[in-house]
Amino acid sequence: MSETSMRAPPNPAFAAPGRRGILIVDDDPDDLLALEATLSPLREEIVRARDGVEVLGLLLQRSFAVVIMDLLMPRLNGFETGTLIRQRECSRDLPIILLTGFDVDGLGVLPGYSPDFELMSKPVSPEVLRARVLACLARRADAD
Repeated sequence: MSETSMRAPPNPAFAAPGRRGILIVDDDPDDLLALEATLSPLREEIVRARDGVEVLGLLLQRSFAVVIMDLLMPRLNGFETGTLIRQRECSRDLPIILLTGFDVDGLGVLPGYSPDFELMSKPVSPEVLRARVLACLARRADAD
């Protein structure tokens, strides 16, 4: 089951009215905590998931404004999860930011890579990540 931040409503399957939320995904609890601390100044609902399978389950229950996901995870990696997200009409345009410890310039040759995914190297600059997320939130608000 997913864990939600203290700002989230009691049932994480339903977004607060007028807000779509940010889905953060990582199998490392410390990295999830760091992501949540980085994004908390945005004052958006933050929902946690531990792997791609959990992400897909959450997306069947509700929608999000953006997904921020680690590239290397058990069961489904970020590329695999992102590809499955893109196969559903309702989430085809969902912004996906993939975080990786690898050099992002070389990832374009890996199986599953899509130019639709935004790639960021770890460690992530908090200011840069917040700016990218704000841009995603603004795009989603304009699309709604």
